[in-house]
Amino acid sequence: METLNESHRAADEAVRAAFISSFFSATTPLKSLALSPYEKSKITQVEQTLNSTKNEEELDDNLFFPKLVSHAEDGNIIGSVTGIVQTNPENLLAYTYLTTTHQAHDAHIASNGQDSSKYPSKTIHVVNDHHNIHYTCRKLPPPLKPRDWLTRQIFHKPNENTIKYYSFSIEDNSPFSFTKTTLENIVRGELSCIHEYERLPHNQTSFTLRLRVDIKGSVPKKIANMGTSGALDQVYRAYKYFQRDEEIDELKVSFVDMK
Repeated sequence: METLNESHRAADEAVRAAFISSFFSATTPLKSLALSPYEKSKITQVEQTLNSTKNEEELDDNLFFPKLVSHAEDGNIIGSVTGIVQTNPENLLAYTYLTTTHQAHDAHIASNGQDSSKYPSKTIHVVNDHHNIHYTCRKLPPPLKPRDWLTRQIFHKPNENTIKYYSFSIEDNSPFSFTKTTLENIVRGELSCIHEYERLPHNQTSFTLRLRVDIKGSVPKKIANMGTSGALDQVYRAYKYFQRDEEIDELKVSFVDMK
């Protein structure tokens, strides 16, 4: 008998498959993914913002998912992590970009609780097929106040083996209205991040996440590092979700035996 988790996963896989088919099937042209001059200028700014490797330190000793951070002079933190995720770039993009799946909903609740009026996570405006505006509110470790984030999210495929997904803060002066958190005294955080998915053999992807975070307010460096570390865990969580180590090992052994 199929369990609820299995049913939810099957539903999520179907949603991701439909998303992938609409953009990346052999018969679908990629013209809908062409970036506008405005989109190109915005992602160029994000690339420049994250182009810093000075004063790096390692946040932990995870051999396969080492996290590096650089503390900028303006108080922001730039972090990066790279890991191997056992699915293809298109599926990994769908996993990250689609926020209405059971997996995305459950992950948000696990971190922030069930009350969606206090801790929403929702797409509030769709610009085009590869570009939307997202609003979310998240808990931070006590005694810090929760932060909310208003971000523009854009993805594109620069070549057949690479996909890039950008998320970055925007001003709260949009021409469209939306319902914010019901919490009071919320601090508006700022971030810029780039997900880069590079295709590897055996249906695997090298996932590199780079981000720059300013959670605002007077925050001790230790707490700021904890927040950055948690954000960088997106790579490890993706690895765990798609994990199929035994299958990969068997594939590698079979190729060795064939030689």
